[in-house]
Amino acid sequence: MDLLKLFAFLSMFVDHFNKIFDIYSLDLFLIGRIAFPAFAFLLAYKYIHYANNNKILYRLLIVASISQIPFVYFLELSFYNLNIFFTLFFGLLLYNYKFTSVLTFAVIFVFLQVNGITVFDYGISGVLLIYFCCFYFEINSLTDRLFYLTAIIVCLGFVTNFTSFVLLIVFFTLLVFYFFLYFDFDLYFMRSKFWYLVYPLHILIFGFSRMALF
Repeated sequence: MDLLKLFAFLSMFVDHFNKIFDIYSLDLFLIGRIAFPAFAFLLAYKYIHYANNNKILYRLLIVASISQIPFVYFLELSFYNLNIFFTLFFGLLLYNYKFTSVLTFAVIFVFLQVNGITVFDYGISGVLLIYFCCFYFEINSLTDRLFYLTAIIVCLGFVTNFTSFVLLIVFFTLLVFYFFLYFDFDLYFMRSKFWYLVYPLHILIFGFSRMALF
């Protein structure tokens, strides 16, 4: 999964560079749309196959909290716009509660969104994308996997606002992710816990660079 992680970070850098420097290039925007699905895929796969414990949840919550101020400041958002690490955190948290609390979580999320109290990066669909990815990797039944794959594709559509949905999301995202999954390369530098801090650090670097240049 090392190569896919590198690909996800590069896509994220492109996306935030495009936004923070006010470039708003459509090409860069489309490249940036790959980042979140890639991180959701990676996180779910790792959580199910390698580290099914609460350490990942704690790390996600810590990084989400550290990143929130630079995220909303340099991307010029409301403080109630939660960064991607909160989306990842709540996606795993929802999976931990399984089906018993899905309705409760759904009601809470919808209430928060509708009342403008908080807005998840990539919305509720982003949270559900991680949730469905976890079940997809956990379940071996072909019928169940097809169900969750369908749910994943629908969530991907909403996450990207159906921008270039067929070519960019269904074909590229899913097939390329599987290519990276089964034909990976060992990039040991991608396995450091330091990569959790790359998210707030790169926002700070881009943000201060923009202030210095403009």
